[in-house]
Amino acid sequence: MSSRPWIVACLALLGFACGLAGACSGDRPQVGGETHWLRACDVGDPCGDGLQCICGSCTHACSGDDACDGGRPAACYDMSSPLLLQRCAGSVSERSSGVCLPSCTSAAHCAGAQSCEQSACVPDDSIGVDAGAVFGGYAGEIGAQGTTIDDFTDVTVPMSWSDEVQLPVLSTTIDGADAARLVGVWTARDCDRSLPDGVGPEGYLTACPQLVIEMDERGVVSGVLQFLTDVSPASLPPVADPDVGYPPGLSARETQTLASGSSGIPYPLRDARFEAGVLQFIWSPKDLYRAWCRAQTPSRWSVDDHTFYFCAPQDSAAQAELDPIKVMLCVNASFGPRCQHNGNEIPCACVPSAAEPALARAECSIATCHCEHDGCDADTRSFAAKGSFVVEGESMVGAWRTDNSDDLQTPGRTLVREAP
Repeated sequence: MSSRPWIVACLALLGFACGLAGACSGDRPQVGGETHWLRACDVGDPCGDGLQCICGSCTHACSGDDACDGGRPAACYDMSSPLLLQRCAGSVSERSSGVCLPSCTSAAHCAGAQSCEQSACVPDDSIGVDAGAVFGGYAGEIGAQGTTIDDFTDVTVPMSWSDEVQLPVLSTTIDGADAARLVGVWTARDCDRSLPDGVGPEGYLTACPQLVIEMDERGVVSGVLQFLTDVSPASLPPVADPDVGYPPGLSARETQTLASGSSGIPYPLRDARFEAGVLQFIWSPKDLYRAWCRAQTPSRWSVDDHTFYFCAPQDSAAQAELDPIKVMLCVNASFGPRCQHNGNEIPCACVPSAAEPALARAECSIATCHCEHDGCDADTRSFAAKGSFVVEGESMVGAWRTDNSDDLQTPGRTLVREAP
């Protein structure tokens, strides 16, 4: 991709394809000597010199920025980008290619009835453009021959806006699993089991991870992730009372710590896939609340004319009658009263207390359960980490991310398969 700074800006909104794909190294001939190069024109105007009037300029098709070198700055843009489909009549002969367009920083750099849009000179939007003709030029690629955008005018698709969108339950099956390569107990090498909560010195819950992958009598492969420790973890009893926070007997702080992930608890590998020697999966510390959340009864909330459901009532007086740990697990603090703190408006439950001035109160939480009108479940989608491990023989190397970024942020770990 071109290193010129103005290219970066136009890539985002013009939908430039070849640059993003690293294909901007075409071997098109140079055009420095073409007298009509990038002259403003109207559709049908003769351009000469082997050029066509495309998108308001005498230009030609391209497959990379180097094909656009000439007497003025230009770059190669994808003709199927939204802006060019909207502004440009006509089409290029090479449908899979882009088109060279003059670059600009203001309308003063563009000629004729052109405007400067995201660093490229394109026809002004006041000019009538036959979008159907442009769209139809790509009919062979996107639909039946002869299809144009006009064929979709006044087309309506029936849609019920009263039906809820039901999200599928994330599978615990490892798709594409090779049992011979995956089944077994995989334990981190040189890990520290002395930490009772499983949090290593890096601050991540990765002190001593272990994957246990099994195959059942049907040939279905699944697995769990757990964290090992020399300290016996607290046992998790069956759910007995949905009106008591889970696990019963824990303080708010202990519950928050457990809900963030703990050693000794098997977390199912969900939405897992094994492909090209790489095992990918997601896991959620909220999985341990699945049975408790499913035992809850949804309560309807109305916030700013929008409807939500939680497993505790919206009325604060009614909440006061409930087990406070249940309220903490059921309610998002952000939906409660707002207070001013240090010049910012934040949930009142998140204002540090006098007893703990450096810490937010335990009630400053996000609901562990996700509810709809017909039931609740553990919110394992919002609280999930994505793992990726490369399997090579009897070891696998990888990590997982701890937030919504694309980078795997936890330290890399090597897991070794134990001998059967």
